[in-house]
Amino acid sequence: MLVVNSAWVVAGKVVAVFLGLTLNALLARLLSPESLGTYFLFISIVSVSAVIAQLGMKQAIVRLVAQSRAMAQPARARQAVRTSFAWVVATTLVVSLLMMAGGGEWLAVSLFKSPILVQVAWLIAPFIVWVALHNQMVETLRGFNDIRMATIFGEVIIVTLSTVAFFVLWLSTGESDLVTALLISLVAGVSATVFGGVVLGGRLSRLGEGEGRISSAELFGIAIPLYLVGLASYVVAQFDIWIIGAYRPESDVALYGAAIKLAILIIAPLTMVNAALAPVIAEMFVQDKHQELEKILRVAATVATALALGALLIFVLAGEAVLGLVFGEFYR
Repeated sequence: MLVVNSAWVVAGKVVAVFLGLTLNALLARLLSPESLGTYFLFISIVSVSAVIAQLGMKQAIVRLVAQSRAMAQPARARQAVRTSFAWVVATTLVVSLLMMAGGGEWLAVSLFKSPILVQVAWLIAPFIVWVALHNQMVETLRGFNDIRMATIFGEVIIVTLSTVAFFVLWLSTGESDLVTALLISLVAGVSATVFGGVVLGGRLSRLGEGEGRISSAELFGIAIPLYLVGLASYVVAQFDIWIIGAYRPESDVALYGAAIKLAILIIAPLTMVNAALAPVIAEMFVQDKHQELEKILRVAATVATALALGALLIFVLAGEAVLGLVFGEFYR
């Protein structure tokens, strides 16, 4: 099971990275540079807002469900899922209502000074609801150790559906407006969330009865520290594009975003290695197989570093050509 789960994680990362790059390349050809830059800003706003709305529940639920199952307390696991989802729904609605009441438009006008973002600000609220519930669903499946379903419904289905839809649109019309692109992304994401929710519902229905309860105080005692650390890290990760969006035109945001999307290929090998080795490290460490673990880590680190350096060398020597090839002439 450990090897199978690791294989699913790695396969999911590979598909997500390369289909995600294909998706962004299609968007660069369908949208104007100004619209693509606004798209990147929009997704960043939604992502940060969803993290704020989740209150750390997506991190806490993995631990609580896995812990409850290990202690043979299915009732506790079920209550943890229901309580965490209830809090996520409540706080997500609050954040979404704030955006609908003018928060999204204020960000577009006062911070980013973007007329294009103002036109799509009404979509921020439904995106926040989708992303928050989707993340909670995926992490709950991880808590049940259903890595296969978590991987499929996490990113794979969304990027696959979106890429196919944008490819068909590119073949048929060759262009798109920002609202259409966002609605396609929303429909693909909601579809994955609904199907994943059905799978999660089946998991919950198969939980037996038993002892064990969890209070909201215990839930927040686990979630809040994880929330603060995760929120700080996520805000820092998004800070660069917000700064560019605040001081530069949308076309510059598109240029920067395209370069960042391509640079993901440099860290992709390390990300995949980490995803594959995380459960292996935990198991071998508990089994006191320290020497074997050291050998595996050395080989994995060497391979990941070699692949990352290869990608870095290509971008250093031919970065402009690669950007032009993937995203179009404007991005050279």
